[in-house]
Amino acid sequence: MTTNDKGNIGLAKTISDLTEKGFQVFLPLTDTSIIDMIISSKSLVIKKLQVKYISLNKDGSLVIPFESVINGKKVLNDFTNVDGFAIYCPNNNNMYYLPTTNIKGKSLKLKVTEHKRGYKVLNSAAKFMDINTIFT
Repeated sequence: MTTNDKGNIGLAKTISDLTEKGFQVFLPLTDTSIIDMIISSKSLVIKKLQVKYISLNKDGSLVIPFESVINGKKVLNDFTNVDGFAIYCPNNNNMYYLPTTNIKGKSLKLKVTEHKRGYKVLNSAAKFMDINTIFT
C-alpha cells in the first residue's frame, strides 16, 4: 500500500467518524496545504485538522510526527495553522484526536496498549479518542 493510499484511507475514516458524530466536514480542493480538512460543530465552531494514518509500533504505541509532506518536501508543522490532528490507527480501527495545544518537539508517542508490567502510562492514547479534546 502506498503512502497516498494510506492518506486516502485515513481521510475517509476521519470523514466517516466525524460525520457520524454530527460534524460538518469541508475539504480543500488540492493537497498542497497542511490543512486536510475543516470541521464545524453543530454550534458552528470551526477547527482545522490534519489527518494522519499511523500504525502501531512494536511496543503498542503511536508515534505521531509533526511534519507533513507538501509538494514532495517534508515540512515541520506550524501549529498556528492547525488546531489538531485526526489520527487513524489501522491496527485497531480507532480514531484519535490530538489538539495542538501543549505540543512540543518533532513527534509525540501515545501508548495504545497497556504496559505489560502494569506501569502507569503517561501519554495514553485513550485520552484522545473524543473529538471534543480538539474543542476545549
